[in-house]
Amino acid sequence: MPSPYLEIFIVLCTELIAIICALAYFGGIWDLYKAWDSSEWKETKGRILYFGVTTSDEGDGPATYHTTIEYKYIVDAQIYRSSEVGFLGMRAATKRNAEALIKHLREPGDLSVFYNPRKPQESVLLAGLNKGHILSGAYVSGVTCWILYALFQVWVKT
Repeated sequence: MPSPYLEIFIVLCTELIAIICALAYFGGIWDLYKAWDSSEWKETKGRILYFGVTTSDEGDGPATYHTTIEYKYIVDAQIYRSSEVGFLGMRAATKRNAEALIKHLREPGDLSVFYNPRKPQESVLLAGLNKGHILSGAYVSGVTCWILYALFQVWVKT
């Protein structure tokens, strides 16, 4: 028979993992909401101050490409600066996606910036949801439900 301290430890660890999973899940849901909400944001023109692509290669898997950008835009005679491309990890991409984004940003003319009319300091270059967001949401929901189910099974057995 396990020690009562071990049972308490298992229950506390299970609850802690459940809380962490719930926070991650709701953080993902919040980002999905922000991506959806950004489709209604106003558009203005901006200028690129800096852009580049950095590579991180962490061993066995494929390299990840991080798009780094800084831009400025004007709303109601106020100048704002931002580095947000989009929501839900739109900075990390495959090499092809990072190169396509850089090509898109290098097009002549002003940069389209989408800003939150309620908080003009909040902006993105790629507004709205795309199928990657939907797939991410489905994946995070499925994994979170599976983890919570497994944790519930552990909790019931103790």
